[in-house]
Amino acid sequence: MLHRNRSQCEARVVSLYSQQRESGFEMAGSRGNGEGSIYQRSSDGRWLGVLSLGYGPDGRLLRKTVSAKTRGEVAKKLKELQRHQDDGIPLPDATLTVSQLFNSWYEDVLRHQVAPSASSNYKRIYDH
Repeated sequence: MLHRNRSQCEARVVSLYSQQRESGFEMAGSRGNGEGSIYQRSSDGRWLGVLSLGYGPDGRLLRKTVSAKTRGEVAKKLKELQRHQDDGIPLPDATLTVSQLFNSWYEDVLRHQVAPSASSNYKRIYDH
């Protein structure tokens, strides 16, 4: 449909907008704080999701990045990372060692769930 003047165009846009609102369709809003960022990389078309993890000891921003072929896959991966972060589970990291994982588990979980003697036995077994 070709509109001949500006007022006809504006009337058509308002009409379409009101039809969309009545049908329950709304545009996606921006993501809130702590929800991460999703964008498409122009060089290869892959979708990236970035979650801010806070700041490191040197004051630099720590971020975790995930990628996938579709926006939906990235959103799913990003939501899983957020859930892990909210639950206090260490995020998957290629540099996480068994020693770091044990120490984190020992300090954050085990020490508070078992008797002190059992806790020290676990630590002694791990150290040897």
